[in-house]
Amino acid sequence: MFTCNLSAYNMEFLTNVVHSEDFRTARCVASNKKTNILSNLTKACVTCVREKCVTSKAIVQKVVRLTMAEADSYLERDPAVRIIHLVRDPRGILLSRMHFNSKTSGEMHNNYSYICQRIRDDIKVSREISHKHWGKILTLRYEDMAQDLLRATEIMYSFTGLEMLPSVRSYVRKVTSYEAVLPNGKTAAKQTARKNPFKTAYNWRLELPFSLVKLVDHACKDVLDNMGYLTFTSEEKLRDMSQPAKLENYGYGLMTV
Repeated sequence: MFTCNLSAYNMEFLTNVVHSEDFRTARCVASNKKTNILSNLTKACVTCVREKCVTSKAIVQKVVRLTMAEADSYLERDPAVRIIHLVRDPRGILLSRMHFNSKTSGEMHNNYSYICQRIRDDIKVSREISHKHWGKILTLRYEDMAQDLLRATEIMYSFTGLEMLPSVRSYVRKVTSYEAVLPNGKTAAKQTARKNPFKTAYNWRLELPFSLVKLVDHACKDVLDNMGYLTFTSEEKLRDMSQPAKLENYGYGLMTV
């Protein structure tokens, strides 16, 4: 993808071009609305995407489960590469995975142990390589993005040296609630009917059994401490959404926005 060789990739990602003003004006998506958007894509889309890729100032890729050790190899090979490392509270990750598995599965212990070990390894490697790749790694907490997505987006654009266009700002406002969310989950301004990402980030506090939360807290204590996440001494405090689940001023310039 870094060389804009699209032929080697699954073209399903092109379904996202409908969100791009450039591609809409290029009219590379057929107008037949009776079929799936993928079947409406034309060869012109591939050509259009490749042309945009070749002439673009930056190529952005979202890579799921890339380790920081692997990220190090990319940084070594190309000095122009920048890494935005998104981390999330392991308790939130666990709930997300449980939604795809049986909540009574006996593998849950192995699951959260594995989750924390992966995060633990990434934190360790990230701190080890941050000195030789100074200014090329930005680590963001998912929960900080959920609290104020616009602010987090501005930071990411600034980090990469890209201009944040008004259309991007408008899109961020459109896809989620623009109003900043306070640590207790309340909006800092008038609430809107749009999706509140804060609730998604902290559903684990309402859905995970307290007994399981305590097991995760114990097994992942060093990870939680390193990322500025807080634990709860009682189920009452866990369910009380006015109680913060993370440090607000933790790791500025290192681990958070």
